[in-house]
Amino acid sequence: MSTSMADGADAVRAMTIQPNGSILMAGFCQSLSTGTGYDFCMARLLPNGQLDTTFNSTGKVITNIASGFDYANAMLLQPDGKIVLLGGCYVVSFNYDFCMARYNSNGSLDQNFGGAGRVSYAIGALDDTAVSAALQPDGKIVASDTGELVWNRELPGKAYWTVDTSNTKLFSGFPEGREIALGGVKLSLGETRLGWATVSLTSRRATGFGERGAAATVLLAATGVTENQGTVLEATGEGSVALADRLDWGDGTVLAEGIPATVTLPSDPARTACFALDERGERKGEVPVTPAPGGCCIEIGPQYRTVWYEIVVSGNPSQQPRAE
Repeated sequence: MSTSMADGADAVRAMTIQPNGSILMAGFCQSLSTGTGYDFCMARLLPNGQLDTTFNSTGKVITNIASGFDYANAMLLQPDGKIVLLGGCYVVSFNYDFCMARYNSNGSLDQNFGGAGRVSYAIGALDDTAVSAALQPDGKIVASDTGELVWNRELPGKAYWTVDTSNTKLFSGFPEGREIALGGVKLSLGETRLGWATVSLTSRRATGFGERGAAATVLLAATGVTENQGTVLEATGEGSVALADRLDWGDGTVLAEGIPATVTLPSDPARTACFALDERGERKGEVPVTPAPGGCCIEIGPQYRTVWYEIVVSGNPSQQPRAE
C-alpha cells in the first residue's frame, strides 16, 4: 500500500503501533502548493491498513514547524495517548535547529506544549537535529543513559538542553534565573532578547577545565538571537516567534546577540585568564577573573562586543602527575 501525504515527495522516518493496533507513521512531506518546503507529517492507519479518519478527520496531519524545511526523525507515544515528533527544522541564519511537536490523540496540536504545540531550539552554533528520544515516566526530563545529555522541561514552555562531558559543557534553552551546574562548571545567565541563550565551553586539548591544577585552554561561546541583518521576527503565540515574511530572510551581515553570563570554573583564579576574541579569533581585550568558592568566576557580557572568548589556565607543577 502507499499513502500520499502532500503534493510533493514524502518519506517515513519513524513508526509505532498503538495499544489498539493502530499504526502511526511519521516523517516529512513536501508541500509544493503552499510553498512551505518540507513539513512534519504523520498518518494513522487502522489495523487493516486503511487511513483512520477519526485522526484529524483525514487520517493525516501536516505541520509546519519553522520557516523552512522540517524533518521528523523520531516519535514518542506518551502513556496518555499524546504523540511527540522530534527532528530538525531549517530556521533563520541557514541552520537546522532541534524541534519538537506534540499532538493530542485525535491528531490536533497540543496547545499546552510550547504555547502552540511546537518548539524549536538552537543546541549548538551550527546544525542541530534530533534523531532519537526517550520518555521519562514523569515526562519532565529526558537524559541519555550516561547522564551526559539532559533535556529539562520542569518549567512548562521554558525547557533547556545540556551536555556535560569531561571536555565539553553546553547549555541551550531558557535559563529563567536558574543556576546550571555542569560538573565543576556553573553557569548563571542574565536577561536576553527572547529569554533564551546558548553557551558552550570546549576544552581545546581535552585536558578539562582546570581541575586539580591541570593546564587547560577553553573556547567559550555565548549567544542569544542570531539572524541576518534586516530580519524581522514576530510573535506567533506564547513563547513562539517566526519570520514576519517567510520569503524575507534579511541580508548582509549576520548579527549575533552577545549575552550576560557568569561562568564559574574549578580552576585557581591566580592561574586563570580570559580574553575576548575578535572576528578573526585574535585576542582583543582581557576579561577580569575573580575568586569564587572552589575556583574562579568570569563575567561576560555584550559590552565586550563578541560571542567568543578564550580561557587559559596555567598548570600548577606541584599538582601535576610525575613521570615514573
